[in-house]
Amino acid sequence: MLKWLVLPMVVLAYLAASVSAGAPRDRDHDRLPDRWERKHHLSPTTPSAKRDPDGDHLRNRRELRLRTHPRRADTDRDRLRDGGEVRRFHTNPRKRDTDGDGFRDRCELRKGTNPRKRRSHPKRRCSKSPSSVVYVAPRRGAKVSGVTPVRVRAPAGTEWVGVYSSCNPGNAVGEDLVQDGGGEWSVQWDTQVCSNGQQTLDTWAYRGGAALGNATITVQVSNSSPPPPDPGPTACQDTTIPGPIVGQGYTMRFSDCFDTLSRSVWCSHQWWEAPPPAGTQYVSDGALHVVSRRSDGYPNNTISSEPCGQSNPKSFKQGYFEARFRSTNGRGSMPAFWLFSTRHATNPAWPNPNPVCQQQGLPAAECLVSELDIHEGHEGVYPFPRGSQIFAGALHRNTGGNYGGGADQFRQVFVDTQPVNYGGNYHVYAAKWTMSEVCWYLDDVQQGCQPTYDSTNQPMHILFYQWPNSWNSLKPDSTTPDELHIEVDWIRVWQQ
Repeated sequence: MLKWLVLPMVVLAYLAASVSAGAPRDRDHDRLPDRWERKHHLSPTTPSAKRDPDGDHLRNRRELRLRTHPRRADTDRDRLRDGGEVRRFHTNPRKRDTDGDGFRDRCELRKGTNPRKRRSHPKRRCSKSPSSVVYVAPRRGAKVSGVTPVRVRAPAGTEWVGVYSSCNPGNAVGEDLVQDGGGEWSVQWDTQVCSNGQQTLDTWAYRGGAALGNATITVQVSNSSPPPPDPGPTACQDTTIPGPIVGQGYTMRFSDCFDTLSRSVWCSHQWWEAPPPAGTQYVSDGALHVVSRRSDGYPNNTISSEPCGQSNPKSFKQGYFEARFRSTNGRGSMPAFWLFSTRHATNPAWPNPNPVCQQQGLPAAECLVSELDIHEGHEGVYPFPRGSQIFAGALHRNTGGNYGGGADQFRQVFVDTQPVNYGGNYHVYAAKWTMSEVCWYLDDVQQGCQPTYDSTNQPMHILFYQWPNSWNSLKPDSTTPDELHIEVDWIRVWQQ
């Protein structure tokens, strides 16, 4: 009798082991198989299901389900980003011709036909891409004023375009990394920073760091009145040294108490983002407001000191960085204060590493994409009130896994036990960055420390943002306030 009891148990154990052995291995329990992560150069030991390394607005988990490439923003190379095909156009991101009618999706979108229906297609083939840059608007000799869109068509294979003007030699008017469905690239040119009269526009098309072509035109700038001078940042009068660095030889190197919004320092968006909607970055009652609105679709909104053509951008290497701010409570609210690699932001050779490290004999790691998050709000990850009671700081070695530096690694300070509303009330968030470690502070109280990476010791610029539609799992809904703010009272940077 005992034998007949033991035998079924042995068979069941064997079958269970077989099923377990046949299941894909997932060491970090992020529901992404290790084999898939290794194939696409993602870390099998660091959860990355909610990350979007190629910036196509599809998280890695969804890329796995769709069988798209998590490190290629345009899997089928049809010059439509995967996220746009899935969310906006509802086409197949793995097929250039979704409906199989012989006309590529991009061509049908340009001609206004339906790329998902075989019977809906253009009468004629779409024209090929030009051999060089061609201006759609403005045309040569046109009269321009105010904020003018510069729209161009570019050669096949173009990955991004840069537009330059004679008003500010050497600095870009703007860059566009995403081609629209009509096959055009565009940036917004604020002509009010130019003198009236003839000015030159020079637009270049790039694939990685290689130029594919350019075109130059002259236009007539005609604004009714000259632009007012930039007021410059408002230096903070309070020079009291913060408690965590008293007696350590620190001096204030930069401050802005936001009586005005100085565009000589603050850039309206990162190089890979579209400009923010009008009226969503402003100063009121001595505070900087960066706003994401329901009426605009809750777009991500970033302001930074990254060099983007302004006269006085700010980047720093090591120091004590502190800012007093608050944010709107609500589902999807994701305010942040952080530092980001300026060598990456201004890299002329992307997707290859910035050549400055080789030219100056610096370690290659110091041209990776370093990131220091001083604080990131979490109401887009955890529901209220918990999401508003979390202090979260992090240090990243190579955000996005760029330049052959391996998948990103990060070290974090995460505190969610304090009974305070970080979001709805003003607090001072700070980080002390030295050669060997970064320590994070809330209202001068240390929250934790982490050792630096080999990539950390490089110039980084300052960012404030409100990102309701980024890596967060809780997107805005009907309960979310119509406006999500981050309100910055002041920022101060101290260095030894």
